Amino acid sequence: MKLKKANWPYALLAHALFLQLGTFVVRPAATYRAIELGVNPGVIGLIASSFAFLPLFAAVLIGRASDRGKNSAILLVGSVILIFTGVGFIFYAYSIFSLIILNLLLGLGHLMSVIGQQSKVAQGERATLDSAFGLYTFAGSLGQTLGPASIILFGGRSIIPNTKDLFIFYLMASIILFVITLQLIRNSASNASEVLEGKKVSLFSSYQQIEPGAKKGVSGALLISLVVIGSVDVLSVYLPVLGLDRKIPAATIGVLLSVRSIATVLSRFYLGPLSLKYGRNRLLITSVATSALFMGSLVFALPLWITGVLLFCLGFALGIGQPLTMTIITLAVPSHSRGTWLALRLTANRVGQSVLPASIGLCSAIAGVTGVFTANALVLGATALTSGYLMPRRDEQSDIE
Repeated sequence: MKLKKANWPYALLAHALFLQLGTFVVRPAATYRAIELGVNPGVIGLIASSFAFLPLFAAVLIGRASDRGKNSAILLVGSVILIFTGVGFIFYAYSIFSLIILNLLLGLGHLMSVIGQQSKVAQGERATLDSAFGLYTFAGSLGQTLGPASIILFGGRSIIPNTKDLFIFYLMASIILFVITLQLIRNSASNASEVLEGKKVSLFSSYQQIEPGAKKGVSGALLISLVVIGSVDVLSVYLPVLGLDRKIPAATIGVLLSVRSIATVLSRFYLGPLSLKYGRNRLLITSVATSALFMGSLVFALPLWITGVLLFCLGFALGIGQPLTMTIITLAVPSHSRGTWLALRLTANRVGQSVLPASIGLCSAIAGVTGVFTANALVLGATALTSGYLMPRRDEQSDIE
């Protein structure tokens, strides 16, 4: 993998790791805190979806700022917001209202950090973007694996872990993230190429500059990105609820979430070779279709080891979607607006994180928590069919300059 050190500091990988580690600690912890407060599953979906609300309106604006060379400021402000959010969870997360407000701020800080990260990755060589985004998301997935594993430390054999300890752990991760952010900013200061001579171009004008054959591919990538990230959220939020329903200890749920994350790590580590062997578009669509099958299998009360195997397969399939959609969009859009389009992809992600858990959460009121996984499987299946129609069967060759 050819990665220029100036554009790919190792600090960026550590930044991605600690960002996702903290997020995947605090979001399940917020779910458990809501359960402690006696919140019903439908409202838990609302709390989870509040994470994505502010990014719906802010993502494109922040992406345009990134295209104008403001990455360092975006990363710094995002890390500060995450620290303040950690303090808030420790001292004020004792009502539904406070949990929603804190999730709103968490979503904004997370968004700013991710936009800053992805804009840096997009500056790499076009021919190696699959591997570059795979390595970047590999680091994030490693954080997603270590995050749920912390539940094992603080949960033990109890059904509900010590949520305050989890919030403290999240604050520590956010402080480390802030220190890493300062290192990223120092690296950026010595990299003059980060500051772009950006002319203001509207999103519509930028879309018109995309090659006609690639426009449907961009639409399909946005759809897949939306549904895949929303499905990961559904798992993170409702697997603890399923555990409560089936009397599964919190530590075991932490193991199951980690199994899913480990599989995602592996899929992203080997993404470059997989993409070369099977083709980017075919691999992407197949991963969504198989995700639907494994998601639907969670409705059955199977032995825990079988559930673990199913979650491993589900995690592997879900892990492919995000990095490949980043590559497809980066290669298709004009170079001067990549930050904006990657931010638009994140906006689609936040739509998925807002709509999917909240709307699918309503199924729990009708069919119980298993209805959540049935509905999510149907959404994934429909997405595979739709994206299969939108995206060309063969990969676009625009990445060869």
